[in-house]
Amino acid sequence: MLARPFNEFPRSALEGSIADRFREQVSLFAGERAVKAGAVEWTYTDLDRHSNRIANRLLAEFGDGLKPVAIAAHQGANAVAAILGAVKAGKIYVPLDFSEPDNAISAKLENASVQGILADAVHAGRGADFATPRCPVVGIEVAMSTGDASDPAIPRNPDDPVYIFYTSGSTGTPKGVFDSHRNVLHNILRYTNTLKIGADDRLSLIQSPSFSGTVSTLFAAVLNGASVYPVDVRAEGVAALAGRVRDDRMTMFHSVPSIFERLVTTGEGFPSLRVIRLEGDQAFSRHVALFQENFPPPCVLVNGLGATETGLTRQYFIEADGSTESGAVPIGFAAPDMETSLLGPDGAAVPAGEVGEIAIRSRYLACGYWRRPDLTAKAFAPCPDDPEMRIYRGGDLGRMDAHGCLTHLGRTDFRVKLRGQWVDLEAIQEAIEARSDVTAAVVTSIDGEDPGVAAYIVAGDLSTLDAPTVRQALAAEFPRHMVPRHVVFLDALPLDANGKIARKELPPPDLVEAPAEPPSGALETVLARCWCAALGREAIGRHEDFFDLGGDSLQAIDLFLSIEKSLGRRLPRSVLLEAGTIAEMAARIESLAPSPCLVPLQAEGHRSAVFCVHDVNGEVLNFRALAQCLGTEQPFYGIQSVGLDGDALPLLAVEDMARRYVDEMRAVQPDGPYHLAGYSMGGWIALEMAQQLRADGQGVALLGLIDTHAEGGPRHASVGLWIRRHMRRLTVLKPSDLVPYFTRRFANGFELLTLATRQRLFVWAVRLFGGVSARTPKWLRNPSEANVHAIRSYQARRYDGDAVLFRAEPDAWTPPDAYDGWQSLIGGKLQVRPIASQHSDILEAPQVESLATALTACLEERDG
Repeated sequence: MLARPFNEFPRSALEGSIADRFREQVSLFAGERAVKAGAVEWTYTDLDRHSNRIANRLLAEFGDGLKPVAIAAHQGANAVAAILGAVKAGKIYVPLDFSEPDNAISAKLENASVQGILADAVHAGRGADFATPRCPVVGIEVAMSTGDASDPAIPRNPDDPVYIFYTSGSTGTPKGVFDSHRNVLHNILRYTNTLKIGADDRLSLIQSPSFSGTVSTLFAAVLNGASVYPVDVRAEGVAALAGRVRDDRMTMFHSVPSIFERLVTTGEGFPSLRVIRLEGDQAFSRHVALFQENFPPPCVLVNGLGATETGLTRQYFIEADGSTESGAVPIGFAAPDMETSLLGPDGAAVPAGEVGEIAIRSRYLACGYWRRPDLTAKAFAPCPDDPEMRIYRGGDLGRMDAHGCLTHLGRTDFRVKLRGQWVDLEAIQEAIEARSDVTAAVVTSIDGEDPGVAAYIVAGDLSTLDAPTVRQALAAEFPRHMVPRHVVFLDALPLDANGKIARKELPPPDLVEAPAEPPSGALETVLARCWCAALGREAIGRHEDFFDLGGDSLQAIDLFLSIEKSLGRRLPRSVLLEAGTIAEMAARIESLAPSPCLVPLQAEGHRSAVFCVHDVNGEVLNFRALAQCLGTEQPFYGIQSVGLDGDALPLLAVEDMARRYVDEMRAVQPDGPYHLAGYSMGGWIALEMAQQLRADGQGVALLGLIDTHAEGGPRHASVGLWIRRHMRRLTVLKPSDLVPYFTRRFANGFELLTLATRQRLFVWAVRLFGGVSARTPKWLRNPSEANVHAIRSYQARRYDGDAVLFRAEPDAWTPPDAYDGWQSLIGGKLQVRPIASQHSDILEAPQVESLATALTACLEERDG
């Protein structure tokens, strides 16, 4: 239940601007949360000031005037501030995806005639490639950190344009949809009043800023006093998204059906969600079943129809305990002030139950296509009986039942949407038929749960044409998602009685394609299991390409996490660009040298790098969230144990570990001052690294000890201590937290008891074999045992430098005496920074965000 009563979005707001409505929210909710993106959390006052600084910087750079300004930013708090800043400056913001080819970006910049490019630090370099004296790059971070924070209060008419969104056309002149303040505000009115969005709501924002789906979520939040939670899913992955939805207690989740499906199958629970919005692609009964199996009342699923040209037009509400029908989920009933009719080929309305082209009639349709009056006139027609109304026909087909419920049935042309992206089948077919070695071709879409593109080709010379050649040629001309997954060669295309291609008679690709060659060898078999899990397939051939199988950036993250878990080896995602099949990836892995200790979790950025040492497990994957919270401008390297690949022998002494880690670190950064940190046991190794660096004449600017206990010194580790600590922690837990506590910690306790036995065996093996060697049984060469052995044998020396102890609060997880002893070991200044802890690891959300904030403050102090 929401704590505050719902207030409808007033129609009077349509007579103002977006900036006017936001200004009202700032006055009402000044100190309340507006944006939370990882470790970044802003109140409405903070967001107002940041966006004001950006607005004033744009006005100083370009002056007042209703001119377009491009925005290039990854999804996050800075992107939110940039959009609002452009709106406050009275500009027309043009969000672009700078990962597109150069010619596509140049064409859009030219079509929009932008004044400049507002870019974050990640995209500033790419933006400079397109900058000219008349179109400079303005840095978002620089603009936010300097200048005038007062409201510029630039007046704008409700009918002035506010943005240009370029649709994902594949060829030809760019098509940018532009819209006005009034129409955007009415779209927010439709969402607000149908979904009851209020100040207590927390809205997910996972779409790229260049996708028009961001408009409804972003402005539905900040124009209603609610809070918005940006997540860069392409960078963080669906598992991280699930954690954010859970930990940030989001109340509304908006995505295409495929991402929702993957979110639910992470196994996380999302008790705070009250509304799930599915838009942007067709939803099926399996999505409804997932919803009803995992979300109890009063949560509702809302399947909607919207387009950049119209905003929200239809909605279909599904209760968590309602009935489910098979097939496509309807898009439901009309949103306020959005009338829908179905038209036949002659333009006349079709009766209920028959298929027709969807036509939307409203006063609040988009203004048209930027500088394309021809396309505007074709898509937006005047309404003959009301001059204030227009009718939009976008080529979508539907069927309306007798109750006025609409079902979407595809498109009238050859543009189809697969996995949320538009695919121009006709353009692909023309490109194939243009080849001199092709006699005829037809390109179709494969529907169902595993959609894709299939090309059927009649070749003139099979000896020079095969599927890889076709795909390679198309990949040079089209985006990856438009390259056919299936390439089928036929002797002739099937024709109907009129001599036209009989598409329904084309054979299913899997019946005529050559069977895929199965994986070969143990390594390929392991990789195949990882690939199948990531792509949701039962079998994959060793020569099938990851992207041809429909793989995307989110599935690539899942794939590499699975490979790391299975092989104990971390691979960069760029490997897929060079080794995109199982066979190629296996060969690449076999050719790699033993895994290095230094793992770049975030290699880019202008700040001084942080090098963080592993805990007793030797892994660094648990540092990923911390690296992300520190931001893209903070280089962050994890240091993992030797021997995780199962080949190299683990090290048995902290001194040897430190020397090895220092050598690898200095290969990246030859000279100090260095920023070192260590988590848990890793704090002791970081201490030894600092000792060795200072002995070599190198400076250590930061020695960070992250939850590193000093109780009893590094030699003290026992099952009894573990039991005593956790019995104390039970006394501070709420009754509702006891079950999750035992669920998570029982396995840890069992593992620790097992570890104690394994440790004794390890010590005997070391004595028997005189150390760890190739003769040592492989199951005793686990780096975890070696790490425990090393830390128990370590004699810590007094360190004459400074250190920072990032410690958990003793009243939550840690006994008061856990850190006693550091005062006697640190000869310089020991700074203690408490980290608020609940009932999870300090590297997990939400603790990791507090840790990142504290670590950033320390780095800024030392870097000046």
